[in-house]
Amino acid sequence: MGDVEPRPLVLHKRWQLRPGVHPEDVVALVQQTVVPAYQRLSDDVTLGLELSLDGTSVVAIQRWASRESQEAVMSSDGFASWWADYQPALAEWDRLLEFVGEWSTVDVDLRGRDLV
Repeated sequence: MGDVEPRPLVLHKRWQLRPGVHPEDVVALVQQTVVPAYQRLSDDVTLGLELSLDGTSVVAIQRWASRESQEAVMSSDGFASWWADYQPALAEWDRLLEFVGEWSTVDVDLRGRDLV
């Protein structure tokens, strides 16, 4: 596939709910803590959360404007400070969920303009 212009980068991470954790607990954490933190980090990222039909796992999604945008944010002067401030949210996330796997994708223009 040719890279005519940067394409959105999409990061997916699948997590298993720990015993006794309800999906509502995860949704509340994302709404109240994770989304506001990422809004402070960058305008180039949006977050999503998908719940499995059986309610035992979630897929957390980060959609970046481009790989270059994500790399620029992660290497910026302010990232280390943001990351330090974000640690309590990560601790709560780890209390609720266990990591299963991850994958990254880029959007494909199905109208055929960037397919080789």
